[in-house]
Amino acid sequence: MIKNLLIASGIIAVLAIGGVAVADTSKFLGALSGKCGYTEDGNWIDQKTGEVYAYGTMEDAKGCAFFGLLPQSVLDRLGYLGTDEDEEIADAMRLLNKTVKESHNK
Repeated sequence: MIKNLLIASGIIAVLAIGGVAVADTSKFLGALSGKCGYTEDGNWIDQKTGEVYAYGTMEDAKGCAFFGLLPQSVLDRLGYLGTDEDEEIADAMRLLNKTVKESHNK
C-alpha cells in the first residue's frame, strides 16, 4: 500500500512537472479560467475551433486533472485502451484530480 502510494506520488510529480514544462500553453487556458475542455458526458471541445470530439488526448486530460477539473465520465475511461504503463499514468491522473479537487473544497 505504501509502496503504491509512493509510486503514485512520484508519477504525479512527474506528470505535474512534465505537463507544465512541455505542454502547449493553449491546452491549459480553459483550465486556468476554471473551465476544462471536457463536457460532463466526456466529449472534448477544442478551445480554438469549437469542434466537438468524442475523446480528447491524454495530454488534454492531464491538463484538466492538474486543476482537478476532469469529469467522472473521463476519469472512468482513462487508460482503458493503453498499455500497463498507460493504466499507471491514468491511475496517477485520477489521484491527482481527486487530490486537487479535495484541496479546493477545504
